[in-house]
Amino acid sequence: MEAKLFILSCVLAVATADFVLDEKAQKIIGDCATETDVDLDKIFESAKNEQLPTTESGKCFVECVMEKSGMLEGGKVNVEKVREISEKHFGDTPELKEKADKVADICVAEVTNPGGKCEFATALAACAMKRGKEMGIPHPNFVM
Repeated sequence: MEAKLFILSCVLAVATADFVLDEKAQKIIGDCATETDVDLDKIFESAKNEQLPTTESGKCFVECVMEKSGMLEGGKVNVEKVREISEKHFGDTPELKEKADKVADICVAEVTNPGGKCEFATALAACAMKRGKEMGIPHPNFVM
């Protein structure tokens, strides 16, 4: 989930093949889906197609996941948490970890909060997806 929204922050990290979400991530995703009243099948289908949610509830789902995973705190990116998640997922692949960390740095510098309900997390995720693709980070295939 942490990573789910890392695509969804993609969402700020990406995996090289099937990305099995751990129990904590699954709980965060489930809790956020309930809180924001989203259809997880649609969220996962969008993620599979490299698309972010466009509805308010979908955007709030992304924000919820980022907040509950610790990537967003008080409306700001927690870069240390992002790097911790990056290490967890890419620690055995230094090249990908370096790229994921660079994507995080770029997006933190480039993305400002556009205002509006739940817009910041989605803007961050969009940046991470775009920059990750440019750097050759493979798109994840999330498996629950």
